[in-house]
Amino acid sequence: MNPCHNRREEIALLASNPGESAQAKSTRSHLDTCEGCRHYFAELGSLHESHITAALNLPNAELPARTYRYVAAAIRIPAPTAITILAHYMRHWRMPLVTAGLSVVAFLILFRPAPSSTVLVPKTVATAYIATDDTRLSSYSRALAQSPEAFDGLLARSAANTSTPSDTSLLSWRNAPDYDL
Repeated sequence: MNPCHNRREEIALLASNPGESAQAKSTRSHLDTCEGCRHYFAELGSLHESHITAALNLPNAELPARTYRYVAAAIRIPAPTAITILAHYMRHWRMPLVTAGLSVVAFLILFRPAPSSTVLVPKTVATAYIATDDTRLSSYSRALAQSPEAFDGLLARSAANTSTPSDTSLLSWRNAPDYDL
């Protein structure tokens, strides 16, 4: 039978130190009613007795003086602080600097921009194309502000016009000089 899960620690304490506290009395009264806990208490009691017997029969052992000095020195060594860690890296600055430099180079190699495949357009052609679109847009907005009939008339005139500014801009763009960088 298994002992009660919530009483295991109390039983272990009672087996190692049979005192007369209120908790010990409560645990002893539980042991009278629970067979699994009684068995667990007997196992821990025999284990405790065997450890006490083994501890009493240990041979005398003396450590060399240098072992004592080594342990005492290790205990006295302070834990590293932020200042000691910083001092360590200040003494050994080359490796972090090389690592940071290589990281920057790797970043620049991996994330460099792709070669541009755009063609540079002469400034006069680009401004003519933009100006044509801007004037058309502004004339549409003025006509729409005047009246719906004026806007319809402007759309009809624009549809009747066969030579669109974008066509002429594209033609002049194709004839533009080639700029290779």
